[in-house]
Amino acid sequence: MIRDKAHAAFRQDCEQAGYTMPDELKDDDSYDRCFSHNRKKKDGWYSLTSNGRFWYGCCRDYSNHLADVNWWSGHKSEVTPEEWAQIQKEQAERKARADARKKESQQEAATLAQKIWSESKPCDSHPYLERKKVQSYGLKIDDQGRLIVQIYGENGGMMSLQRILPEKPADGTDKPFLTGGRTKGGFYTIPGNDKICIAEGYATAASVHEATGATVYVAFYAGNLKSVAQIARRKHPDATITICCDDDRFTDQNPGRIKGQAAATEIGAAVVWPVFADSKLKLTDFNDLAISEGLEVARRQLTEANAPAPKSEKKKKGQADQLIDLFFDSGGTLFHDSEKNGYATLKIKAHFENYPLRSRHIKLFLSKAFRSELKKTPNSQAVKDAIDALDAMAVYDFTQCSTYVRVGGSERDVLYIDLGGADWRVVKITIDGYDVISDCPIKFIRPSGLLELPEPVPGGSLHDLRPQTNIRSEKDWILFLACLIDTLRMNGPKMILILQGGKGSGKTTASWSFRGVIDPNVAMLRVTPRDERDLVIAGQNSLICCFDNCSGIQVWLSDGFCRLSTGAGLSTRRLYTDNEEMLFSLRKMVLLNGIDQIATRGDLADRAIVITLPSLTEANYRPDDTIKSEFQAILPGVLGSLFTVVSHAMKNLPTTTLSHCPRMSDFAHFIVASESAGLWQPGQFLEVYLENRDEATTATIESDVVAQALLKLVSKESDWVGTTADLLSRLDDDQFCPEPTRRSKSWPRTPEGLSNRISRCSTELSRCGVIYDANFGRRDGRKLKRLFLDNSERL
Repeated sequence: MIRDKAHAAFRQDCEQAGYTMPDELKDDDSYDRCFSHNRKKKDGWYSLTSNGRFWYGCCRDYSNHLADVNWWSGHKSEVTPEEWAQIQKEQAERKARADARKKESQQEAATLAQKIWSESKPCDSHPYLERKKVQSYGLKIDDQGRLIVQIYGENGGMMSLQRILPEKPADGTDKPFLTGGRTKGGFYTIPGNDKICIAEGYATAASVHEATGATVYVAFYAGNLKSVAQIARRKHPDATITICCDDDRFTDQNPGRIKGQAAATEIGAAVVWPVFADSKLKLTDFNDLAISEGLEVARRQLTEANAPAPKSEKKKKGQADQLIDLFFDSGGTLFHDSEKNGYATLKIKAHFENYPLRSRHIKLFLSKAFRSELKKTPNSQAVKDAIDALDAMAVYDFTQCSTYVRVGGSERDVLYIDLGGADWRVVKITIDGYDVISDCPIKFIRPSGLLELPEPVPGGSLHDLRPQTNIRSEKDWILFLACLIDTLRMNGPKMILILQGGKGSGKTTASWSFRGVIDPNVAMLRVTPRDERDLVIAGQNSLICCFDNCSGIQVWLSDGFCRLSTGAGLSTRRLYTDNEEMLFSLRKMVLLNGIDQIATRGDLADRAIVITLPSLTEANYRPDDTIKSEFQAILPGVLGSLFTVVSHAMKNLPTTTLSHCPRMSDFAHFIVASESAGLWQPGQFLEVYLENRDEATTATIESDVVAQALLKLVSKESDWVGTTADLLSRLDDDQFCPEPTRRSKSWPRTPEGLSNRISRCSTELSRCGVIYDANFGRRDGRKLKRLFLDNSERL
């Protein structure tokens, strides 16, 4: 157990530094290889051992891309001063041995580089140079046809080589460095005029040289730009230096621009990146620009660089500018969504976190960074100005990304579920199952109140959730689980789950349990929204919109629930003091509970699954704390089962067909595809779903006085023809509608009102065999309607 904990702690420290460790760690004080910056080549190594009481480890990167790791398992408070002195001595000895081994490997690589270079022949042409349309500036070709680029250190000695293959292989890189060789702080120079430029790769550097005639330093990769920039500044203290960085806008965090801007800030250099006429093309560097748009376009852009102040002059800047520099220096980057809202991605320890730029978290982050760097507190106006500037940069200078709350991706490819923990880990679901990962490729944001989910475990079942719900009907239980599975479906309209029942039927507990499985929140259940703005906010900040004790739902709210289900646009003013409109396209699962019948309108009932809960007896009541404690105990297994079921659905979705395609067919299709997981018998879901819809139709018809009157009319007159005014007059009869009802607010007063009411219930009427034809014809210039009984077979 102690050994396992030591291995896990050492692995964590190494991986936080950027290393990728093998599945099984050796702990015999020998040296074993690991991955560092290059995930396709083991160019790092580690050593781990124990003295019987404590564990010691170190990790190194041959090429100096990553920082060294020196680790031990104890804490200074656990040992005496004498023991601490001995531990420090042992650590120093281990570090010295590790550094000596690393230096020896790098020296061996440097010697090998000299030998390879001396045995290679000068390069006149090469397939790589032909593809990149640049010349050879002092390069050579080895006996295997690889293009050789030297890597020099600041002292002028050759440190290593980069060997470029004639063709890019199907797997791996076409530009590997010499194994064991040092690259950090290494560069290659293309000589030119007095202007100094620094670029990442050789082809980019050659294009910059050919466009400007400048002397160009090749840094080889983005993480090396700052080191090479510092060397260039020491060599050319008075020269104009330009960092010609890549625009990696299709890569998360855009490392080319972030590292390039940091290098420029460090030495007071100018910085420029290519701007393409078609920004959707997967082009990133000045070589791409020269090839696609011509050398003249590249020359013009390269002369428009702007030079920031050196890092040493930061304190001369205003506080807002200093805050912006601190943001990027800390590894922060920006993006915006489709509505031009700016967001920041912050690097926190070994993971990334995403926040709206206008959020309180960004204000706190900037204030803390300022205090840590400059030992004073920024004024509030400077923080506001910095955020305003960052927001503009996010919209105009950085890429657009979609943001997600709790669930993102696509059920036809891969789904991600945010566990909500401090380490920002997510669950990845594919057709092969699920896994918990640390690096998420999509942008999750966390609204206020979002709570953490436990890590899923195998062996549980969704049926373990049933005691929490008071759902006794097997048919209702299948529908409840189907709605729960549907919360992880991203495409198509979402279902509306309605839980009804009398007092003490467990509606609130069942609602709490439903949301708690996948979307726990500080405010699990909310009151009915007061207006559309409240509904929009609830939809934005949660995966499941859960409203408690709904009664007497107004028309606008019923329509709002329908729009939230189908993803139709919702709008509201940005502020109550202006007329700027905010538009939202939301598609969310809605859960409603209440004593009264909630789905009284046909459009809401058509999107809903209605489950009626029986009343609990006193013998069935349990304390709330007991219910929640039991829920937390089963939740990891329930999550594991849910993710497994969704994986089955994703796998079967392309080959699943429905014998009958009902309303909300995307929902039905996904649930039928999940049936191979074995929660119920194949075909059982579609049967109970169609039955539930028929019951909802019946309930809607029974609660609609106009529909009831029309049913009575066609029972007397199976084929009625006339105008809407004639129909309103014909229904003004006690045999179709009692007089008290006709005098109530629920009865339409005008032909137009009657027409609108019939349109709303026409779908339900057609399921009952009553057809309303609003365009039957004309008579004496008047538009005729037809109401008749359809005796054909209906589904």
